[in-house]
Amino acid sequence: MASFSTKFNVADQGIEDGAAWTALDSTGVTDDAVTIVKNRAGCPQNARSAVAWYDTTKPATADQECGAMISASVQGSSAYVDVGVLGKAVSSSLSTAKLGLWARFSWLANGARRIAIHRFMPDDSASSTVAQANLVLAGGVESDAFVGVLDQAGALNVPQLLRVVAVANNTGYRVRVFLNNSGDERPVLEAQVDGDFTGTSDATQPYGKWWIGFGPNGSASHGTTVAYVYGLDYSSATDHARQELRPDQVSLGVLRAMVKTRYGRGMPTSLSDEVIDDALRNAMDGVISELGLSASFLWREEDLSLSPNTTTGRVTLQANMREIIAIEDSSGCPARWSLLAYDTNGAPIILLNSTAGTYKVRYLLRHSLPTTPGDTCPVPREHVEAVVLGACYRIAFGEPRMDLGQALHAEYRMAFDRLVMAMARQVNATRPVLSVPLFNQGYGVQAPWSRL
Repeated sequence: MASFSTKFNVADQGIEDGAAWTALDSTGVTDDAVTIVKNRAGCPQNARSAVAWYDTTKPATADQECGAMISASVQGSSAYVDVGVLGKAVSSSLSTAKLGLWARFSWLANGARRIAIHRFMPDDSASSTVAQANLVLAGGVESDAFVGVLDQAGALNVPQLLRVVAVANNTGYRVRVFLNNSGDERPVLEAQVDGDFTGTSDATQPYGKWWIGFGPNGSASHGTTVAYVYGLDYSSATDHARQELRPDQVSLGVLRAMVKTRYGRGMPTSLSDEVIDDALRNAMDGVISELGLSASFLWREEDLSLSPNTTTGRVTLQANMREIIAIEDSSGCPARWSLLAYDTNGAPIILLNSTAGTYKVRYLLRHSLPTTPGDTCPVPREHVEAVVLGACYRIAFGEPRMDLGQALHAEYRMAFDRLVMAMARQVNATRPVLSVPLFNQGYGVQAPWSRL
């Protein structure tokens, strides 16, 4: 997997002087188009826009991620920073450069702060805005839907972590933008980008390059800056969470409608989609967390090539593994293992008392929570009543409507008990196959039914 990261902690210089970057501004200048001053990269000409592409390492796959720590000392109509992926580097004509997909954060003159997704793909004739949202409104007032997303409400000279993730699918790309969030859930903006493209059509950079850009703020040199930037090939195999689609799964949009119908029975109310979606996500997390390893609908199995440290026996698994259920060697015999810790990506680190080889790992999937109406709920269709009622009682307590909340909570517990019994039947039916020991020491299965 190709990746890079750069802290601009170098002496004042052009970004290209370190031989890792190339840059171009809107007038065609390539030398000192982007410079590093006081450990921050920015455009030295406040009337010009500029882009810098990372050259040393290039993306190797269509799925991409790029992030940067951004800040601004000025605000205005063109005071912005771009963070992009799939961009084809050029040495002239920046206005026609196929910059791929990117997130733009703007510090507007009236105090507003805006996030947007832009595109300029190989089949496009010009750049265009795909989606945008105002995180902070005029006068510096945070939007109700984005309270707390920005550090200090996006104040000047306050750094913000901006990330853009683009994942290829059958109709183009799904683009997600995150702010001050290193996880893969709860994007502040996302969009489906269609198009007939497979790359840049350039053999030297088939999937473009990671890049950063700066707007012509018109106020000050280095008015908008980047202190740190990274890029990587985005892989769902090592993702923090995974979204899986099945024909019987219920989407967030359907669940939202169910909550409105069910909650409206108790008392007429007007609920925003954001409030309902947040309550649904919390209800899903609550159901899965309370079920623990007995959440058999999230059981998965993979054959992995593991190489434990020859001295310590430590080995790191995948970040999409929420909990480990069992590990078997290639002959089907249970391997002895124990959980030690989790790494910074959330991947389990285990002590495996065995040698290198191929192992069958059964685990509980770390499922990504839905964010758009078409995203699916990880809880199976026949048990979404527990999710809907769980969201309803959370909304009632939050309004607050305590009597209604208590009644809905009682209904939720009954629905959850039915879910527990269904999971127990599945787990009990699995017992003879899993060969569970009488005591839990990390052999084979970690006895999920012991929690029921």
